[in-house]
Amino acid sequence: MKKILKPFIRLAALALVVSGVTKLLSRRLAFAIIVRLPKRFQLADSIVRYHGIKLKVNAGDSVGRVLKFVDAYKPVHTSFMETLLVGKKLFFDIGAHIGMYSALAVKQGVRTVAIEPDPSLCQY
Repeated sequence: MKKILKPFIRLAALALVVSGVTKLLSRRLAFAIIVRLPKRFQLADSIVRYHGIKLKVNAGDSVGRVLKFVDAYKPVHTSFMETLLVGKKLFFDIGAHIGMYSALAVKQGVRTVAIEPDPSLCQY
C-alpha cells in the first residue's frame, strides 16, 4: 500500500511547494512536506530573492532549503543585522556560508569581506 501511495504523496508535496502554500505554513509542517519531494527538487540549485537580493542556493543545504521553500530565514537575526550595519563602513563575515549577511551588507553600501572555509559553499 505504501508503494502505491508514495508517488501521489510526492506529487501532492510538489503541488503544495509550487503553489507557494509552504510559505504560509509553519516551518515544521513545511519541512514535513518538503522532505517528501522527489530528490531532484530537493537538491536543485535555485536563485531566490531575499530582502531584494538575488542569492544562488542549494535546496539540499539547510539554509538554502528554508530560503527556497519557506521564505524567511531567521527574521529576527536578519533585522538585527540590518540595524547593526547602519552607518558602518566595513563588515567581516567569517563563516559566511552562502553569503546571506554579506549580501545584506553590500546592499546597504558597506564594504564587505566574506570568508567561508568550506569550498563546497563558496560556489554560492
